[in-house]
Amino acid sequence: MASKESKENNSFLLLGKELAARLTGNARDVSYWVYILLTVLIFSGMGIWFELFSIWILSLNSENNSFNDMIFADPINLLIAFTTFFPAVSGASLSQLIIGIKDDKKYLRSASFFMLFIIFILCLVAFTLVKTNHFSSALVLNAIGCLCAVIIVWIANADSDQLSDKTNNADASVGGDVDAPLSSRSTDIKV
Repeated sequence: MASKESKENNSFLLLGKELAARLTGNARDVSYWVYILLTVLIFSGMGIWFELFSIWILSLNSENNSFNDMIFADPINLLIAFTTFFPAVSGASLSQLIIGIKDDKKYLRSASFFMLFIIFILCLVAFTLVKTNHFSSALVLNAIGCLCAVIIVWIANADSDQLSDKTNNADASVGGDVDAPLSSRSTDIKV
């Protein structure tokens, strides 16, 4: 009995179950995928797309340089766009998660604060790498940060009813279908 109680009180196990449920919960909902693709990857990543588009336009106007050559010739603007993307997206989503967590899931709030700290450190290291011209290391770190940001958004919005394609039972509030026959005889009711 003691081991069962310790498993129920082990917040690491509870956190693992919560994260697993949030990662798989809306994976089959089209609305959720559209939200992730449109709002996170396209609109939130607009600075990255703008820099890539600028490099592409420059490569079209250059007779000697290809798109890949142009990216690696002066990657600082693109790297700064990446370095500002992941802390903004993950910071907003972690803040949303921290504010919206119920009191019975304090372990999720604590994990969110810890991830917020990790993202902050990751951002500082990425900026330092960009400013000291360690571009390949900065690119790897930014790719990890961006992947983490998308996963954090996924986890933070996993319990959103607005993004779920599951239909609600409209008859639940009245106890079922209003045209269905009563389950008891009306003579059994005493007033």
